[in-house]
Formats: sequence, C-alpha cells, structure tokens
Amino acid sequence: MRVGCDDPAVFEAIKPVLDVTGKYVYRIGGMGTGQVTKLLNNLYCSAHLVTARDEAQLVFNLGVDVESAAKILPTCSGMSDVICQSAIAPDPFRPAGHIYNGVLQPRATGGQVDLIPKVFRSGGIDIETMFPATQALLEESERRGFTYGTVADPPEQ
Repeated sequence: MRVGCDDPAVFEAIKPVLDVTGKYVYRIGGMGTGQVTKLLNNLYCSAHLVTARDEAQLVFNLGVDVESAAKILPTCSGMSDVICQSAIAPDPFRPAGHIYNGVLQPRATGGQVDLIPKVFRSGGIDIETMFPATQALLEESERRGFTYGTVADPPEQ
C-alpha cells in the first residue's frame, strides 16, 4: 500500500492499522503521492500488457512450443508479473478477459490509465515529449482497450 502523508509521525501512528490491510505499507511522500504511485503502477502495467500480448502473438506466429515458452519466458530477464500470469493461465498466453484469469477480478481502473498524462502534466511532466516510448505504449494500450489488469485481445493462432 502506498500512503501519502505529510507528517511522518502521523503515518507511524496509523501504520499498525494499515498493516492489517496490506503486506507492504509504505509512506512514500506527502499527500497525493500515493495516488501518483498508483498511476505509475497502472502506466507500467499498461505497457506490460501491450508487450506481453505482442510476445504471446510472436510465440504463436513463430511456431514456438507454447508449453515450453510458458515455462521459460517467466524466468528470463524481460519477465514481468503480466507475462508470468499470462504464462500460467490454463491456456497459456491466451487468458480471456482478466490477465489473472479469475484469480483477481477486473476493476474499473481504466479511467485511471486515462488520468496518467493529465496528472503528470499538472506536475510539469509531459510524458509525450519527455518519454515518447512510454507515451506510445500508453496510447497502444488505450487503442487496444486494455485497462489496468485486463486484456481483451487474445493472440490469434
């Protein structure tokens, strides 16, 4: 859990209560920084969804053995939680709907993905100009209809 709290002493006082709700509870700065960190996570997840789905498509298109790819790709340096969950799905690399395939239910966080450029612009960071590759992945995620934690386009076989 990411917590924005202006006063470190207040955070320490409420941390025991927060510890009950999550495994990792951290004060990461002042008010609002928890939401910014959540948006960063959604940004990264959106990028991973795009690349994981493209990787899955390549597995099928290049004739790689799906079961072998599902075992080895999650152990490689380019792995992410998204590719790991995709690989362990009952039908590897083809999870329908939610990337976690029923372990976690989809949440309405797509709107948060839309907020990413706005929030960063308000802080003086123009993702499109400063981070064009990140912006391109974000746009591709939105174009495909991905939201945080979901994927709607299983690879064609």
